[in-house]
Amino acid sequence: MKRILMLLILAACMHAADAAMFEGRVFLDANRNGEYDAGEAGMADIVVSDSDNVVKTDANGWFKLESRAKKPLLWIMRPSQHEPTTPFWMHGREGVVHEFGLAPQPQKKDFMFFHITDTHINKSALMKEVVAQINSLPVDDVAFVVHTGDLVLGSDTKTIFNALKQYDSYLIGEYGLKYPIFYVCGNHELANTRHAVRHPDHDFYEKGIFRHRYGPTVYSFDWADVHFIALDGQQVQPEGAYTYYNDDIQLGWLEKDLALLPEGKPIVIFQHEILSKNLDKYLEGKNVIAAFGGHSHRTWTRPFKGFTNYIVAAVCGGWWGMQNRDGRPQGFQLTSIKDNKLENFVFLNRKGHNAISNFTPLGNNILKGEQEFVFSVLDYGKPLEIAAELDGKPFALEKKSQERLWSYWSGKLDTATLFDGVHDFHLTAKQDGKDSDYTVRYLTINGNDDKEFKTEQQAVIMTCRVPKCGMDVEVRINDTPIGKLLKGGDPVVTWKPETYKAMKGYGKKQDLTMFEVDPSLLKKLNAVNFVNTATEPQQGAVDLEVIHLAYPDKEGKNKVLKDIRFYNNQTFTVKGSKPGSSISMKIMFE
Repeated sequence: MKRILMLLILAACMHAADAAMFEGRVFLDANRNGEYDAGEAGMADIVVSDSDNVVKTDANGWFKLESRAKKPLLWIMRPSQHEPTTPFWMHGREGVVHEFGLAPQPQKKDFMFFHITDTHINKSALMKEVVAQINSLPVDDVAFVVHTGDLVLGSDTKTIFNALKQYDSYLIGEYGLKYPIFYVCGNHELANTRHAVRHPDHDFYEKGIFRHRYGPTVYSFDWADVHFIALDGQQVQPEGAYTYYNDDIQLGWLEKDLALLPEGKPIVIFQHEILSKNLDKYLEGKNVIAAFGGHSHRTWTRPFKGFTNYIVAAVCGGWWGMQNRDGRPQGFQLTSIKDNKLENFVFLNRKGHNAISNFTPLGNNILKGEQEFVFSVLDYGKPLEIAAELDGKPFALEKKSQERLWSYWSGKLDTATLFDGVHDFHLTAKQDGKDSDYTVRYLTINGNDDKEFKTEQQAVIMTCRVPKCGMDVEVRINDTPIGKLLKGGDPVVTWKPETYKAMKGYGKKQDLTMFEVDPSLLKKLNAVNFVNTATEPQQGAVDLEVIHLAYPDKEGKNKVLKDIRFYNNQTFTVKGSKPGSSISMKIMFE
């Protein structure tokens, strides 16, 4: 018994040695000058935290908070009907009075917010365009903007210096946004963690720049009657890799934060990635009305107990080079909260007064048979003119429904009347003398091969990048073998020197594996397959990226074709444990 008591005393002493006490006050900033002035009243019951421990201010606005963090960020939970006149967070310093100012801010019970995610900025001009679009939309009742991570292009693969340059580009680009903005940390904010030369002791390493610029990665705030929670879903390992989960300190904080809420308080959660199922036990019985995130550059959902986690397409689409994986345009979401519930939301194009987007079907699906095509149009509840074309021919649309600020337009089509391949929808809208347009591509397969198709190209190659080759796979074009990838060896490739010369060394810089394609094998729509031909399960797998068909066009430039459903940097895996398994790309020859 004495030994146990001594261990407890020792543990308490060690905790005391590791922890530090921080103090301060929260005051009502009557003159809104961002400083405490004599006579300004302290504010009681304001929540103060370091994203670990949680306390409330006393009757005079004072607080004391013990923190075990080496370099804590102290922050206040922004209370309803108030806004901060000082930063809502500060670096904790022992022996210093930390002063947080608040001032009244009327907040409507029913409100909207813009949800932006995955901007991936390394050029400020791109973010300036996004800000200009948000500022220009004449939408009432927008309360704030939330950015759910990946602000910058990829600080994780950069030196500290170059990571700072990306953050600077984002900061410059965002300047002038007319709404308050809240931030969530994404995996590409993890500065220097995946660079060849890492500096884990640097203050700006990992989440260091984010914390210096934007404050805590885990926090909460109130707006009107709703409680908003920002979580941090990525944790960096000692070797620099990151994994997706909420650590124990964060979960402990979440439990404390939720415990302070009155029963039935509406809750909205933000996290860059999809929420983990281990959050269920903390959220069970709570009035979570929705969770929102990004990361995937496409639209999808995951149901939780009592609410849905909505993943929203990226502002940058395919890293500013193309649309999102599901055909959604580069853009962001407008979300409406009404009567303390999630009313509805719509995805908006980052271009155009009427911000057109596809609603259903999504562009990462293969379409078959009868389809209803539905598009959303931001019409502000006013009449507009809308027209659509399919492959350059008129396509009839009718108004399907009308929301307060946007409408849905639809048209039906039997896709079996189309040849198998990629088809373009183009929409235009006219309102108040302004034109808006949007194009989305769909892949249809109904067994309608274009029998008349015949290419005139003589030099055609299939390319792929092979980060890992742990077994043999056969490469096929339209079910005809054209080569093999061999475990631990060079691929089996038949090359004609004139083809390589015609392609001007295409793919050499990208470290691509290339296969000659007999033009007579090509169809309008081509199946490119990588097949595990083994008859028994085997160890290993093959990872593949950048799967293209390519040829030199009439101007001598290399024409590169890909499956429109996927990005270049997506990785596809053929598993040795499943004999006969394969991956298949559908590439239309144009």
